[in-house]
Amino acid sequence: LEGVTYKFQFVTFCVEYFLFILQFVLSLLSEPKSPYDYFREDDREPCPEESAPFFSRITWWWQNGLFFYGFRKSLTYDDLCDLNYGDKSRAVAPKFQMHWTKN
Repeated sequence: LEGVTYKFQFVTFCVEYFLFILQFVLSLLSEPKSPYDYFREDDREPCPEESAPFFSRITWWWQNGLFFYGFRKSLTYDDLCDLNYGDKSRAVAPKFQMHWTKN
């Protein structure tokens, strides 16, 4: 009976390890395009964070292009990308106002 238990533990460990590696690899893949890209008001480049994979988001790797460009020359407004829809005042201000009037 002990041999069966160890085999079961080994098999479940191998399956769990394989699924963990698969999840990690899938987190490195790029996210699909944001639905807000279709409602852009100007022709500015969309924020690369929207399509960055999870690992790139938590390490801020998606910002490296802007950091290197800013290191070489001074950044101007035209060098910056558009904000995410959720970061714009149009989306944030109503939520803020709702919580502000509650208190």
